[in-house]
Amino acid sequence: MHRCKPISTSVIAATLAAVAILGGCHRDTSGPSQVQSKDFAAALRSVSGDQQIGFVGAALTKQLTVKVVDAGGLPVEGATVTFQVRAGGGNVNPPANASAADGLVRAVWTLGTTLGVNKVVAILTTNFLADSATFTATATAGPPAAIVAVSGDRQQGRVGRPLAQPLIVKVQDQFGFVKSGVKVMWAPGASSGTIAPATDTTVADGTVSATWTLGTLNTPQSMAASVTGVTNPVVFTATTLPDTGRQLIPAGGSGQVAPVGTTLPVQLKVKVTDQFGNVIVGETVKWTDSLTGGGSVTSATGTTGSDGTAQVTWTLGSRAGVQLLRAKALSNGSTGNFTATATVAFSDVKAGNFQACGVIALNNRTYCWGLNDAGQLGKGTLASTTAPTTPVASGSDSLNGPFVPFRQLTGGRSFFCGLTPGRQIYCWGNVFNSAPSDVAVVVSLPNNFANLLAAGEDHDCLISIGGVAYCAGGNEQGQLGDGTFVNRTDYLQIFPGNGLLLWSNIVSGRTHTCAMPRYDASTVATQRASRTPSCWGLNNSGQIGDGTTARKSSQTAVIMPTPGTVFDSTGLTAGGAHTCSMTPVDSGGAGWCWGGNGFGQLGNGAMDNKAHPNPVPVAMPPGVIFATVSAGEFHTCAIDNMTGDAWCWGRNNLGQLGDGTTTSSSIPVKVGGGLHFRSISLGELYTCGIVAPLGTPVGPSSQAGTVYCWGDNVFGQIGNGQASGGNAPVLVPTKVLYQP
Repeated sequence: MHRCKPISTSVIAATLAAVAILGGCHRDTSGPSQVQSKDFAAALRSVSGDQQIGFVGAALTKQLTVKVVDAGGLPVEGATVTFQVRAGGGNVNPPANASAADGLVRAVWTLGTTLGVNKVVAILTTNFLADSATFTATATAGPPAAIVAVSGDRQQGRVGRPLAQPLIVKVQDQFGFVKSGVKVMWAPGASSGTIAPATDTTVADGTVSATWTLGTLNTPQSMAASVTGVTNPVVFTATTLPDTGRQLIPAGGSGQVAPVGTTLPVQLKVKVTDQFGNVIVGETVKWTDSLTGGGSVTSATGTTGSDGTAQVTWTLGSRAGVQLLRAKALSNGSTGNFTATATVAFSDVKAGNFQACGVIALNNRTYCWGLNDAGQLGKGTLASTTAPTTPVASGSDSLNGPFVPFRQLTGGRSFFCGLTPGRQIYCWGNVFNSAPSDVAVVVSLPNNFANLLAAGEDHDCLISIGGVAYCAGGNEQGQLGDGTFVNRTDYLQIFPGNGLLLWSNIVSGRTHTCAMPRYDASTVATQRASRTPSCWGLNNSGQIGDGTTARKSSQTAVIMPTPGTVFDSTGLTAGGAHTCSMTPVDSGGAGWCWGGNGFGQLGNGAMDNKAHPNPVPVAMPPGVIFATVSAGEFHTCAIDNMTGDAWCWGRNNLGQLGDGTTTSSSIPVKVGGGLHFRSISLGELYTCGIVAPLGTPVGPSSQAGTVYCWGDNVFGQIGNGQASGGNAPVLVPTKVLYQP
């Protein structure tokens, strides 16, 4: 049963008439003429939900609420309210509904997909009237749903530099509407550089812009932009080019060691990169930008390959020691240096007064070191050197020659001479028969070929292949043996008045000369005579050995110790003012000396500073047999035939005896260092020798040995890279530089 509802005095006239006819409250509502409660609805009022702001396509947070009231403002139940979208699209759910007991009707408004003002009208329609309420809402872009690239993708740029175009992305909602105020975060891929700003907020058009500075690695790079809540970031890619700078880096082959003039076993390799180490492909490399020491490469230029490298083979030049090759990248001139140490292996060494020369086994070229004030090193200059550098040349180009090969050397005070394999004579320095020359010049020997050279201080003698002896140079003491005291610029035969004498060996001291006759087996007498030396020249200390101290300008025989004594033809040697020889090895290899003995250079146990015009015996070390004897200015050395040990005696003020002291000795003392020599050569105040296995041949073209020198080093004649002066002599054998 329904109770009767009170009726306002303001009810419309039609309603009053109906009431009058019906006669008051009619409780039976089943008939067609009955008035329902919803029919008393007089107005529709907006309660809430107007003027909201929401995301497009999304339901508003507040429901649309209207209230149906009667004429007195009291709620009306059961009145139907319909919601209609008038702008913006979207929908209201439910689209229609009846008012509740409190007169309220509620619905959820889902905005359309159009930005801006959306409108919904709530409509109340009854049999007696119609009323409406209008709701508006502002639709804004929805939550970030996507991030898209606008520009800047797939650029190409130089490593380590900003790209030309900025990276731009746009943030959108699910319907494609841009979103401002959204935080975008940038993240570089591996080795992909940096970006600025790393985080930014979208502006009104939904975009952010950032500058990408590429990483330094020449490889494809990437940069990702992301937004919180958006599943898929945007990834930009870029391809790279190396930086424009270039650096040329030696990548292999430097620091090798090989004989002069030989091809290095390992190719030289350069790598061209930019400043960040990225390889440069197709760069032209000039290998011959600089070659110090001579030499050559297989190609003057090369091109870097896919790994940025180029290779070449280097053949060393003629300079001993460190050689340099400089390669250049032609695009920007950057260079890289390679070094190699060129070695010299000597087969023979000869000492002059203050300079030494050695013949290398490889090709018989000659390297000299020490004093060079007159060009006696044969290098085309007058600069002294403290180690072997360039070979003796016959032209001014000391790196490229032409170089002269030699089979034998001999040195004097300020000159050196050599005998070529073809038996031509070349000399350099203060040459006795021509103007001084700092390169090797040919010395003529008309109608003959030389077999052996022997230089004194200022003169030179030789023996031809036929055994004829010739001398040239200074002759103030009769040392040329031509019967005069007149200097000669050409080689003249010695003892011209004695017929054609033949000789097997000849040696020259400071101002005297000695020779051994060629062996004659015809009679016992001639055999003995052919093993007795003859000497001539200055004789103030008895160095001629004829029992007098008078100088001689022609042949005079040495007075032998006993009638049965004979000397080995190869053991004859002449010093400053003394001469030595030895008996044959098979006869004991004993040493004999004659001449001056102020420093004990005769080795007889005395240091008496008087003339000894007859041979005196050397105080032989127990059990030692000499294989060879060599004399210097004031000291003498010999080699033990069995062991190769070197023994020296005489002056030792600068360590020229090699025993580690500066004490002179009148008896042989062993050279220190435990070395074994196959040949030895004495200068004025120093000594050099070839260390090699016993029994190996002596001389050029033979097996290479190792040169050691000791004694005075004021001009660098020791060859150890220093010119130590008279206050710092080298007291023990020291290896000459640049040998293997």
